[in-house]
Amino acid sequence: MIELLVLFAIIIYTIRSVTFIYGAYLERIKPLNTSDNNSINFVSVVVPARNEEHNIKECLESIAENNYDKNKYEIIAVNDRSTDKTGIIIESLKEKILNLVPVHITDETSNPNLKGKPGALQRGIETAKGDIVIMTDADCTYKKEWLATIHKAFNDQKLSFLASFTSIKGKNFFENMQAIEWIMLHSMASAGLAFRHPLGCYGNNIAIRRNDFFEIGGYYEIKFSVTEDLALIRTLVNRGKFVRYHPHPDSLIFTKPCKNFAELKSQHHRWATGGLELGWKAALFVFTTAVFWLGLLLSILSFNPLWVFAIIATRLLWDSILMIPQLIRLKEQRLIKWLIPSIFVLMIWELIIPFLLLDKKVVWKGQVFEQK
Repeated sequence: MIELLVLFAIIIYTIRSVTFIYGAYLERIKPLNTSDNNSINFVSVVVPARNEEHNIKECLESIAENNYDKNKYEIIAVNDRSTDKTGIIIESLKEKILNLVPVHITDETSNPNLKGKPGALQRGIETAKGDIVIMTDADCTYKKEWLATIHKAFNDQKLSFLASFTSIKGKNFFENMQAIEWIMLHSMASAGLAFRHPLGCYGNNIAIRRNDFFEIGGYYEIKFSVTEDLALIRTLVNRGKFVRYHPHPDSLIFTKPCKNFAELKSQHHRWATGGLELGWKAALFVFTTAVFWLGLLLSILSFNPLWVFAIIATRLLWDSILMIPQLIRLKEQRLIKWLIPSIFVLMIWELIIPFLLLDKKVVWKGQVFEQK
């Protein structure tokens, strides 16, 4: 009986994995019609920043160093009620970065949908002049072809929203493990999008047509979420907009890693809380994960090392098949050597995440939010 249950767990995890692998493959090979290179006149990059005095200068300078005509884009840095030197640093960069547009938010909004980051993004996009608005975060850095690559994707006249990948330039195992997780979560999200079931994206590397943003009412019309990026992409898909994931090496950006376990726990608490909005899709993911762990536990209790090996090998095999093509596509092969040990750690980490959801309040950028 135990052997049958372990086999059932292996089959369930295999079905889940093959679905993600096939979906990620479909999204990876789906073409964009980029033949028209005269469709976009101007691009706006919106960088919301709250208490980012240690990151904002490097971020804005990295964007400004892109190989893109300075007359064809602007950088809108939104200082969102910072209590540190973020605003001062942004203002000090105006002489060096001539296309920098500082925006300062000083008062907290009374609109419940515009609390926190959604409000900063809304203000930035309202200020933007670009046909395309790219949203990113203040703790990121960029390749020199980042802007040009995203601009080219939007030459496809049907494209409304583009999500691109994020990684980390890790210096040790803890940081490289986070890089593996970022790309793994991106890969799963891209797979969902291939089937028109948005599972998420990451707001530090997304772009939207400005007209489409206002057509859906912006964040004024999107119920507040601690994962505002997921809320936006779901709204667009529900409105029938053409949304794509973009696993292109030149649109890949780099974010700062969590420095310790406490920061990692806080980050995943927010992600998991926002992910609850996925409803039955979140429940199905949790179910298949629980089945895997039940199968592993039963294989250990059976004292049969072959079953233990079989179920662990199943996990390592399918997760690797999901990840390796993406790492090669993104030119992040350096991470392949960290893949197997990272999968083991992430397996343990997924046991902790459900307990994070017991706390309904999310602390984010020094503010406390409660998902309704």
